[in-house]
Amino acid sequence: MTGSKTTKQRHAHPENSNGQKQPMANPSPTARTVTWHDIPEWRRDNKYILAVYRPLEADYLQVVKSLTFLHNETCNVYTHLIGAVLLPLFAITILRTIYGPQYINVTRTDFIMFSVFFCSAESCLIFSAVYHLIGSHSHEVEQFWHRMDLLGIVIVTVGTFIPGIYYIFNCEPFLQKIHWTIVILCGSATAALISIPKFRTLRWRKVRVGACVALGASAFIPLLHGVQVYGLDYMLEYSGMRWYLVELVLYGGGCCLYAFRIPERFAPGHFDIWFSSHQIFHMSILCAIHTDVTRRSTKPSYTISCDKKPKQTEQTFVNKKDSPIGVGAIMLSRVFNRAYAAVMSSRGEYQPLPNNDEPENNTDTMEGQEARAENHRDAAAMLLIKMGRSPDEQITISPADDARILRRIDIALLPLMLSVYFLQALDKATLSYASIFGLIEDTNLEGDQYSWLGSIVYLAQLIMQPPLALALVKLPIGKLTSAMVLAWGVTLVLMTWASNFKTLMVARFFLDVVEEKLGSLITYGLARIDSKMKPYQIIFLFFGAITVGVSFVMFFWMPDSPTEAKFLTDEDKIIAIERLRNNQMGVMSREWRMSHVVETLKDLKTWCWVAMIFCISVPSNGISTFGPLIIKSFVSDPFETMLFNVPVGVSHIIAVSASAYIAMKWKLKGPVIVMLCIPPIVGCAIMLHFEHNLENKGVLLAGYFCLCTYTGITPLIYSWSSQNTAGDTKRKSTSALIFISASAGNIVGPLLYSPDEAPAYTRGLRSNLALYIVVIALVVLTSLHLARLNRLHSQRRVALGKSAVLVDRSLETAEEAERIEHMERSLRGGVLREAEEGEDGRVAEGGDLEGDRADRKNEDKGFGDITDLENEDFLFVF
Repeated sequence: MTGSKTTKQRHAHPENSNGQKQPMANPSPTARTVTWHDIPEWRRDNKYILAVYRPLEADYLQVVKSLTFLHNETCNVYTHLIGAVLLPLFAITILRTIYGPQYINVTRTDFIMFSVFFCSAESCLIFSAVYHLIGSHSHEVEQFWHRMDLLGIVIVTVGTFIPGIYYIFNCEPFLQKIHWTIVILCGSATAALISIPKFRTLRWRKVRVGACVALGASAFIPLLHGVQVYGLDYMLEYSGMRWYLVELVLYGGGCCLYAFRIPERFAPGHFDIWFSSHQIFHMSILCAIHTDVTRRSTKPSYTISCDKKPKQTEQTFVNKKDSPIGVGAIMLSRVFNRAYAAVMSSRGEYQPLPNNDEPENNTDTMEGQEARAENHRDAAAMLLIKMGRSPDEQITISPADDARILRRIDIALLPLMLSVYFLQALDKATLSYASIFGLIEDTNLEGDQYSWLGSIVYLAQLIMQPPLALALVKLPIGKLTSAMVLAWGVTLVLMTWASNFKTLMVARFFLDVVEEKLGSLITYGLARIDSKMKPYQIIFLFFGAITVGVSFVMFFWMPDSPTEAKFLTDEDKIIAIERLRNNQMGVMSREWRMSHVVETLKDLKTWCWVAMIFCISVPSNGISTFGPLIIKSFVSDPFETMLFNVPVGVSHIIAVSASAYIAMKWKLKGPVIVMLCIPPIVGCAIMLHFEHNLENKGVLLAGYFCLCTYTGITPLIYSWSSQNTAGDTKRKSTSALIFISASAGNIVGPLLYSPDEAPAYTRGLRSNLALYIVVIALVVLTSLHLARLNRLHSQRRVALGKSAVLVDRSLETAEEAERIEHMERSLRGGVLREAEEGEDGRVAEGGDLEGDRADRKNEDKGFGDITDLENEDFLFVF
């Protein structure tokens, strides 16, 4: 709410001694917002909203810039704009999910019905967002988009009725057509009355209201008809009433509050920005759509054949709950997409009602598939079932096929992943680049405000990690990630027009949930552009636009798992998931398992990685945010500062690639992390020892370049933790904790530095020196703990009659795997030959080798979605 007394007085209209309002002076042409009395008559829709209106603006670019500051339409725009961005993700999630192998009876018509709702809802949200955004342009533009806004409401109303009718009368096509005709005619009439200017006059007002009422009432006709045909019990049982009642309250409640202008009617001027009736109405629409999507994901499935559905009955209303009013009240929200009400099972099974009169004889088959689905919840196991293979079947992969699939995955995904990771780091680094081109001075940043701009991104990440961990389980990873890339790209573009600490903080905050090297050279070129825009504005706009473009490529190309990779054939997908089975990792499961979460919290190695990532994130973001300023302390020219950042970027690339190569060759990550900590320790010591001035520029640059190897540590920690964690929910919970810790460290990092401490930045550099030493100690502790866990697993395997020794092959190349397999075949052949000659000891050894292979084949747990501590065959690596 805006409503402080001071605000009310500032926006109050002046009165003369007789209590009559005097005309107000014209608002300043540079004013961002104006009051009720400054806007034209055609914009005065709600007399209880007194201020924070946008002035008329003929330039569309200026209208779009209103997204960067607060006004009384901000919430209306963003609620439906964000909803319009997220709804396609939910739509694709559901459509792709029901396309999965476990949904065996999905037809093309089912996809059409689901798409009708999503497309109609998307149209409504887009029209509404655009109307509220550009309504301040001109009277003609406002009138056109107001009609489109109302038309969107008609479209979403019709779009929710059509799928409901299809599933109510799925066995009576003739009745479907009759009810569709009624709904479409009512919707067309209402759309015509709204859109055609002739019918928008006061003379036709009653006709317009009557058409809207008829459109809403047309929802009752198929419902009551369904009660008559099938009986009230059937309709109640298969309607998901609790979800419909929630939708009824949301839609009806929001509409009533908007119609009666509640709550601003009771406190004019107090709800100018937040919590006005129109904003509440918008939120109720989003919540109702979310409720419908939730119902689609959770409503149990019912396999009712047409011959088993209740026949037409004489329905009598003998008590209160069976009265027409009771039926109408209970069934009102029933119209909002009956699509999933009769087809979604609690385990995700989808079985639409058959459109034939023949009895179903697939009971045993379905029960068998349900049992198999219950035992194999992994998406990879589902694919194997679809292709007629058993998830328990061990598939032999030749080294050539293994190398071919790995090469194909790398070619398809690595460029995109590297681009996203590059842009993530680059977009966050734009703040430090902009700082040396006058950002601090132009936006009047004081004290620790610049430090907080470096921390706020990770504070937002810290807040969003718990819901993100759940979203990673419930939503397709590829689509979710692409949406986050789009969000941070748009936010970076909007930072172009941020002009003070508050707007920068808001923009940096929304750069959070989702997201330098070559960037220094690019920034150098961008800053040289001769433009009316300032160099740091060009930097924000350029990198933001590139990020938005990459998000669309990612949306259409990045798969959610190996089972959905478009660049792999079905046979190649089997090989890809078999590679994961060999690592005892599985692919993914949509189930959130609390037992995994509890184990994650009790696991010591989890907290070792959490502490490790915190300790490295503190110096990481501190140096990232203040690095160019540190160089600027002994290099006066900003362009020269950017050029000195180029070798820094090259050092980062070398550190990351070299550490990854060494870790693969050594098959060790802990020692590589220790090795990478040594140069930053030396660099911090140099930076602390020498005075920051032009005379010591050479040695200070050498010390600063030594700091750059820290970039190779963070990827190794992520990889090390992931490689030593199994179980879908546990992996994602562990990742969430590590991300939370990383965010916390990144929040603290810039706060240890302050522009007031320039040029030495002693406090920050001393803290970094101590934390690098702590990282080395944590690596040693983690390695000792992993060795202990391997000994415990070895003892469990021996107790179960398995081999005590397992060989880690997770980092082997295809050539190494082929050589080892050839050696094993040779050893088994030699053992068997010696066994024929009567050497009993060698016979036993040969039996052990064959038994070990049989154990791994018959008791494979790679698709069991069990954790690393539960699986005695899991091998922890160093």
